[in-house]
Amino acid sequence: MRLAVISDVHGNLPALDAVLAGIGDDGVDMTVNLGDLLSGYVQPRVTTGLLSPAHLRWMASLPMTLSPAPGVLAFHGTPTDDLQYLLHTVTADGAREATLDEVRERVGDVSGYTLLLCGHTHLAGSLRLPGGPLIVNPGSVGWPAYTDDEPFPHEMAAGDPRARYALVDDASGQWEVSWRAVDYRCDDAAACAEAFGRPDVAKALRTGRN
Repeated sequence: MRLAVISDVHGNLPALDAVLAGIGDDGVDMTVNLGDLLSGYVQPRVTTGLLSPAHLRWMASLPMTLSPAPGVLAFHGTPTDDLQYLLHTVTADGAREATLDEVRERVGDVSGYTLLLCGHTHLAGSLRLPGGPLIVNPGSVGWPAYTDDEPFPHEMAAGDPRARYALVDDASGQWEVSWRAVDYRCDDAAACAEAFGRPDVAKALRTGRN
């Protein structure tokens, strides 16, 4: 099986269009979306003034976790917390890669799964747990860099403005990942962010840096 994995669109329709066009050429069996779809500063659906009843019903229907294929578990942050990083840890010194013990604690009992799909950090990366599943974060489709104050001030930055996604397949007998980075009209997206009064987001969209 060949899966395309996307996450963290954040209302950036030009980036999403470019990624979907790329996926259309990849010969995948399924596309899995890991969330953070609507909020952002390009073409957002983020406030009660912009959310329609149909948006609200659709958002309420989204599950915390999903098994889109046998042995595959998909979620946004961790299986129990959409706002927790899985492959990174934030300390008073900033963000660093999580240790194996930290990752194991956050995923809990994932026996029976061979592939875990996560997002939220906006940084592409993977980790194969010894004797366990492959974990894949596809990076962000629509927001390549950001800063946050919780639980400590930190920044995440891909260093590249392109829209990102991942391909995973099990043709070799185990899940393997390859990465995709797609050019799109990032200047157009940045101009929208500037119109929302967010020059910081515009800079991130143009450069992939904070």
